Amino acid sequence: MPLFQYDDAARQTLSASASWRAASARATLAARSVTTVFGHRLFGVVPETHLGRTYVPEAPEGQKGLWHYWWQAHYVDCLVDAGWREYITGQRSTRSGWPSAGKLAARTIFTMGLRNGLKFTNKYFDDMAWLALAAQRSAQLAQQANKKERRERRVAAYLTPVLQSAQTDDLGGGLYWHYLRDFKNTAATGPAAVYFARSGETQRAAALVDWLWNNLRNPETGLLMDGLKIVNGSVELVPHVFTYNQGPILGAMLELGRPQDLENISALLRSIAEHFTLSDGATLQAEGDGDGGLFTGILCRYLGLVAHDDRVPEETRVTAEALIRATARNLWDRRVETTWNGQDIIIFPGTTHLAENKEATAASSTNTVGQQPWQLSQQVQAWMVFETVARLEL
Repeated sequence: MPLFQYDDAARQTLSASASWRAASARATLAARSVTTVFGHRLFGVVPETHLGRTYVPEAPEGQKGLWHYWWQAHYVDCLVDAGWREYITGQRSTRSGWPSAGKLAARTIFTMGLRNGLKFTNKYFDDMAWLALAAQRSAQLAQQANKKERRERRVAAYLTPVLQSAQTDDLGGGLYWHYLRDFKNTAATGPAAVYFARSGETQRAAALVDWLWNNLRNPETGLLMDGLKIVNGSVELVPHVFTYNQGPILGAMLELGRPQDLENISALLRSIAEHFTLSDGATLQAEGDGDGGLFTGILCRYLGLVAHDDRVPEETRVTAEALIRATARNLWDRRVETTWNGQDIIIFPGTTHLAENKEATAASSTNTVGQQPWQLSQQVQAWMVFETVARLEL
């Protein structure tokens, strides 16, 4: 992953761009809203700690006390996004009096280990792959900003052999999803492939990408299916298709950059545009709440990498950018502006929706988006989309 290099002249040029200022302003509003509403100290009191609350003001029945490890990993990833903007512009994306976004990212990683029972491992390899990616990016940001990054690198290094252990020749390759080791799926294999590729383990990453493409790609739709599961000694294909599962393989193929990878990226983009958009053909479907509240944001993150890579055909890059921008407009147009503990905030919808006119869109937004409790997953998703739009302007 190349580091961003910005001298004073480059910063001045960027700050003069109206499109950058507008995109960065929206990303900042999302960052401040999410951290203001959901950010808190561990148990509300432990100093030098930070996490995102799962629900605000409180979780509904049946959800209280649940720990969503992978939501926190994506919260970290968004803090890193905001940290890059802070590094580029010299302007804070967090609320007044708070640490920088980059520092909050590092603090959240540390706090995850405390909240997770004084360890960074859990039963799900996909969760750990997401944290490894976020920790890797956080360390890179700290290095660029000449800050300490040993803690983040230690976390990534600690998780690396755990992820490696889940990659076996069983079922022809791929990565296990859970410690039970009876299911190899796209959800775990995709982010692990990105992580290995960015860590220099290209052979390992290529094996995972090839396994996904050759075993889980639906020949009719061109989309990646869920996985292969061992049931009573037999192997069964789990054919479910999710938006976010299409994202990480795009990132992994970009990192590998083989000729077949670049060709496959274009093919997958066409399938995404055909099967995962609303009736306008441009706005991506958003999955709703819970874990699904993150899905479209994750896809947008990796579409953003495609849109920025000159090795990819122009038509593919244009399609990727159009999907991101249309989705961002939909989320922004249906936002609800309100207050939380005296602070102005914005709450974004967890789903995308097309309306006949702005009045209908506003009515739909007001009636549903602002309803409490608010979920971290949905708000992080919107934040992720707006950070992606900002990076399109770099």
